Amino acid sequence: MMRFMAFKPSLLPYSGNIKVLIFDPTDFIMARWNDIPLVNGVLSRNFSLLSEPRLGSWIISVHGDCLSEIRTFEVVKYEFLKFEVTVSPSPFILSGDTTIQGTISAKYTSG
Repeated sequence: MMRFMAFKPSLLPYSGNIKVLIFDPTDFIMARWNDIPLVNGVLSRNFSLLSEPRLGSWIISVHGDCLSEIRTFEVVKYEFLKFEVTVSPSPFILSGDTTIQGTISAKYTSG
């Protein structure tokens, strides 16, 4: 969910229509909403990235009768943290033992 808010210099809500464009890092338009009226200065729209989006700086461009704003956001690769866990039990366990002895170690393998 993306939410755009527009205010006049007097901090009153902007009451016109706006155009919103979202560009990927290669300047390809990924989303476009033309001539959309604001409700009390607010516009809400759904926008989801692809499962494998282009990485880098994306641009959001908002234009109206008296306003123009451009902002960027970064799309970076997310990697799950990887751990290696080793369990080393004692070499033997007796049938009457109430506990099992051994060693557990974890190693962070990413980064």
